[in-house]
Amino acid sequence: MVNKQIKFFMLSYTGNEEQAEQTKFILEENYNINCKIIYGDKIGKVVKYKIVLHNFYKYLLPEMINYGGLCYYIEDDVRFTKNPLDYIPEDVDVYWSVYRRIAKATVVGAQAILFNNKALNLLEKYDRKLFKYTHIDIYFTKFFKIMEKVGNIKWKIAEKKIGYEYDHTSLISRKKDWSVYTIPNQIK
Repeated sequence: MVNKQIKFFMLSYTGNEEQAEQTKFILEENYNINCKIIYGDKIGKVVKYKIVLHNFYKYLLPEMINYGGLCYYIEDDVRFTKNPLDYIPEDVDVYWSVYRRIAKATVVGAQAILFNNKALNLLEKYDRKLFKYTHIDIYFTKFFKIMEKVGNIKWKIAEKKIGYEYDHTSLISRKKDWSVYTIPNQIK
């Protein structure tokens, strides 16, 4: 990937407009980045652990593919500590720049991921064909590992995250101590 025109797409849901708009405002103020907000279904129509991936496939992925270029997927709770446009690696199809942690070879948290068109088209092609829907981060981790193993994509996880997850009330995550995920782990 090279620093071309990158479009940012934020996934949120109806009823969470205030947080989504706040994140959009911060991106514009701090980094001069415009972001398109896509509102998906709320928990109820789909069970909570499947809702983000459901909304990604139903609402966001078609918009990203239609754009046809590099796309940054962000969640409405992301807070960048560095300009994401300054950290675009070359020769990868997917760059996972903001997450909570890595546990048991799975990336936990999908706050910010950069995709090229090749990766987006593979996600569309194999929708639901590899394994059942689950949390978006588990799905993406498994999917990228499989695609890398068969030689279809190259992906990279940021060694040092360029952002963190904003402390908020989550409808999906269990009650926990959010402070461990909201401390920025910046690139030095």
